[in-house]
Amino acid sequence: ARSGDPERAKEIFDAMPRKDVISWNATVSAYAQNGHSAEAMVLFDRMPQHDVVSWNAMITSFGDGFDPESGFRIFAEMEERNLVSWNAILEAHTKSGHLSQSISIFDRMPQRSVISWNLMIAANTRHGNPDEAERFFDQSPELDAFSWTTLLTLRSDLGQLQEAMACFTAIRRKNNVSFKSIASWNTLLTANAQNWHIAESRLIFEEMEHRDASSWNSIVCAYFLNGIPDRATDLFRKMPAWNVISWNTMITGYAHNDRGTAAIQLFRTMDLEGFTPERATFIAILGACSSIPAIDASFVDLIQALVVDAGLHVDRIIANALISLYAKSGSLERAARIFHAMAESDHRDVVTWNAMIAAHARSGNGKLAIWTFHAMLLEGLIPDAITLMVVLSSCSHAGLVDQGWQILASAIAGDHSLALTDDHFACLADLLARSGRLGEAEEVVTSKIVNPGEVLGWKTLLGASKNHGNIDLATRSAEWLFRLDQKSSAASYILL
Repeated sequence: ARSGDPERAKEIFDAMPRKDVISWNATVSAYAQNGHSAEAMVLFDRMPQHDVVSWNAMITSFGDGFDPESGFRIFAEMEERNLVSWNAILEAHTKSGHLSQSISIFDRMPQRSVISWNLMIAANTRHGNPDEAERFFDQSPELDAFSWTTLLTLRSDLGQLQEAMACFTAIRRKNNVSFKSIASWNTLLTANAQNWHIAESRLIFEEMEHRDASSWNSIVCAYFLNGIPDRATDLFRKMPAWNVISWNTMITGYAHNDRGTAAIQLFRTMDLEGFTPERATFIAILGACSSIPAIDASFVDLIQALVVDAGLHVDRIIANALISLYAKSGSLERAARIFHAMAESDHRDVVTWNAMIAAHARSGNGKLAIWTFHAMLLEGLIPDAITLMVVLSSCSHAGLVDQGWQILASAIAGDHSLALTDDHFACLADLLARSGRLGEAEEVVTSKIVNPGEVLGWKTLLGASKNHGNIDLATRSAEWLFRLDQKSSAASYILL
């Protein structure tokens, strides 16, 4: 039963010539403690007699299964309850997020233990009620390592690092060894790492008598967050053992520090080392791939194969990223294959359509990009600001001026409930300028709709007027840029 094999426990139980309440309780608990509430209930109903242990096992089972109502029905039927019974029903409600019911149960308890108080401290912490969590902490007649670590976590999550350090110092002063758990150290280390306090993170890490994988992962993350990827890499190599979170941390860290190629190499090494990537790994490596200028389609094939093996091919975020990467690698057919497969499972959202529209735009097929945009509208999806930018850009590069005008006019009329930005009008100006309609492009840039301080629009006009030999417009555009952005002056001179 304790080894997590309820079926084997049941076999032994069935073979017993005589069964007493202890053997019944052990078998019921074997199912209850391993997430088999239904099987536990069947055995519970067959028991010739119940004691408080039997009832408590069922309450705990329903609590672990996030079914506090069933647990409460069991609790209500009990003729005799003890402190374990009350803590079990309290925990069932706190786990399920029923804070008001938890408070009601806590207030009705005839007696309480440190476990009761800890459950309320943790429940309020999870619900974002720091004041209430601290009130329960302050009123608790007894505190243990869990109490202090929960408060430490609360302080850390709120970014109250000085208060967290004071709490940690109080923990270290305790004589009980359990108060000096790795969890407390890791909580403080993670808090400092996430708040970019690299010096404090390093000192905490160096002071730790014992470290686990979480400790190493946190300090590696700290160096990445502070833009020191080489030191993070050194620490990763020195780790006594890696877990999948270690690899995820490294891949994400490389991606955020503009080392996409290193992230790809590490992902390959992870595969060779025998680690199975998880959802977070795929999201990290796909993000890394999107940060580099060019990506080999064969590597995207490898990622997709591993995604399918992991059963994550229906994950919308991952599938959307794969569409974008295949388009980036020039494999429009593979991108379209994923796009159409997502239609079968009804997993397409506006991000999916944006990725496919952008894929067609990247391949130079503006007409197909517009066709996909209209297909998206027919599906009943509402385009967002990114959709409009991608479509206008497609029209611009394909010279489809009238279509671009029509799409933007529809957006201005409020057909898509979009909040248009200067970038959209700058894109329209680019569309007009590329087709030689420089006067109309200038009207867009100088209109009241557009912020007169919009630099991108004037840069677009400057480049287009130079290409079309319109010296007057080029001069006006350069003058505007000189006024708006001194940093652009050198570039403007070059273009002029």
